Amino acid sequence: MNILYIGKPPTSRYTAAAKQVWLDAFDIALDGRYTYTLFDWEQPHAQQFDGVDTVVDTAVNEGDDSLIDIASAAGVRLWQATSVGVDHINVARFHELNLPLAHSPGSSSSIPLAEHALMFIMAFTKNLYYNRTDPWQRQISHELAGSVLGIIGLGASGRALAKRAAALGMRIMAIDILEFDQSVIDEYQVEFLGKPDQLHEMLAQIDYVSMHAPLYDLTRHMLDWQAFEQMKSSAVLINVARGSLVDETALVQALTTGQIRGAGLDVFETEPLPVDHPLQKLDNVILSPHCAGYTPETRRRRLGIAVENIVRLDAGQEILHLVTEDY
Repeated sequence: MNILYIGKPPTSRYTAAAKQVWLDAFDIALDGRYTYTLFDWEQPHAQQFDGVDTVVDTAVNEGDDSLIDIASAAGVRLWQATSVGVDHINVARFHELNLPLAHSPGSSSSIPLAEHALMFIMAFTKNLYYNRTDPWQRQISHELAGSVLGIIGLGASGRALAKRAAALGMRIMAIDILEFDQSVIDEYQVEFLGKPDQLHEMLAQIDYVSMHAPLYDLTRHMLDWQAFEQMKSSAVLINVARGSLVDETALVQALTTGQIRGAGLDVFETEPLPVDHPLQKLDNVILSPHCAGYTPETRRRRLGIAVENIVRLDAGQEILHLVTEDY
């Protein structure tokens, strides 16, 4: 089994230390069962794919779609991306070439995403973005119990947030394109589960709305000005999924006019977020640099899944978490 490990390119904003911790985690996950070759971005690309069975892609095909064609021509049998989202990967090209593409499931990062979203919710509930001790200022905070949380996308991270929020006494509403068994609805104490065409109905009732949907053409800018108009002026937006789920121009307008109370944002339409972006200047916004899902535990789970698929490919077994054409 010949494995090619593709790390972040030299042009990436990731530090050498950050790249190394991923490689170290991959070594631990492999546990000596296989050897691998490191892809060298500065050497000719094509010859590095000769005889390769599996590509482990921690760069998520960053900036170079030509590698897909090279891998297909070289007879690569599996391209394993370590990311959950694939909106930044040319999925169509993989299918055109019949090159199997697998990714990490949402469960690999659901815990830190849910915790990060809950942190944003707590910060706004307790006015931590406002309260100060110098000068001594005090604004009365609220209680989570009894407040309404709307979750857009009831996948792994959405369910993880619902579980934690319900334990704190929040009421749960959700929107998803999929159908769920009543047992799932009961387990996560979801009082209302609607389809996307019922989004505005849910938004009118929530105190917090948290984004957990994947980014497709159909979900891009699903929160636009019309959506913000449906929300209470006391409502808060949380986004730990993808920046382009939200129309940022409309969001800035909603935040500056008081259409909504605030926003906790980990993801943005342009990343890194420009220093002169209007969101950087608003005092009713809490920002973090797309770090919600990145923990040592997440890294271990994602690379463990990659190694599991390598073992499966070697044994002729079914590959897990393949990206289908309708993903």
